[in-house]
Amino acid sequence: MVSSKATSVAQYLKELPADRRAVLSAVRELVNAHLPKGFAEVMQYGMIAWIVPPARLPVTYNGQPYAVLALAAQKHNYALYSMGAYVQPGVREAFVKAYRDAGVKLDMGGSCIRFRTLEALLQPAVARLVASVTVEDAIAQHEARLGGNKKMPAKKKAAAAKKAPAKQKAVAKKKPAAKQKAAPAKKKPAARAR
Repeated sequence: MVSSKATSVAQYLKELPADRRAVLSAVRELVNAHLPKGFAEVMQYGMIAWIVPPARLPVTYNGQPYAVLALAAQKHNYALYSMGAYVQPGVREAFVKAYRDAGVKLDMGGSCIRFRTLEALLQPAVARLVASVTVEDAIAQHEARLGGNKKMPAKKKAAAAKKAPAKQKAVAKKKPAAKQKAAPAKKKPAARAR
């Protein structure tokens, strides 16, 4: 995967050659036109990402803002990552069916939709996919699948919300820990004969 060091969406787009910028800009406009209100557009993991604002979901499974969509120019194609394909029942199936019914070849992994040209992206189906998940849906999905904020007592939730921005910076700067030797396994005592 090609990853950018850009700190803003404008900077990321400016780094791209004009033809690739045009494709990514068109898909970005499509996403922004259909994405329900409440998400924030940011740079995350070297891609344009649409996240649940940390104020709405301060504690996530990896300490990073929870992204529902991401868009990137890869080496040989473009990629639109959509967690929305899993949040609402039937959304992924409807998306795949739309491609099949239109006779358009779909190159899709788990949540990654790959395309080489703008014409290869079935825009009405992408618009429906993007529109299918609200911020509330994303938060509920995170909490249901990953035991997020609902299971946390109110005091802990408030404390975690205060620490979240500092924790997110620490996770980004954290270096891999040195490999540690595994502790030797304890021997079980032998069973007594009767």
